[in-house]
Amino acid sequence: MASLHVTDHAIRQFRQRIAPLPEEEARRIIADTVERTPLDTWRLTSNRSAICIKSRRPFQFRALVRPGERGLAVVTILKHGKRGANRARLEAYRAAVAH
Repeated sequence: MASLHVTDHAIRQFRQRIAPLPEEEARRIIADTVERTPLDTWRLTSNRSAICIKSRRPFQFRALVRPGERGLAVVTILKHGKRGANRARLEAYRAAVAH
């Protein structure tokens, strides 16, 4: 995969909308999710300005990716899925990391 850059905006949106984790942990989760998602599941947005990548584990979110100066850039994070689902996943994630 080309070089992947996670913008500060995407990290802020992840922390506000998905899970209030430390910045570096949020950056790692976003990057790992994008890199693990099979290319055949990537979809262009309706206006064709970005690629939408859906994540289900460890958190449900959509990452919008665009080509940037340094390769691909995750430009923002959107909510995905049922309300409250990420709260339960955050608690499960924290419990798993603690052990």
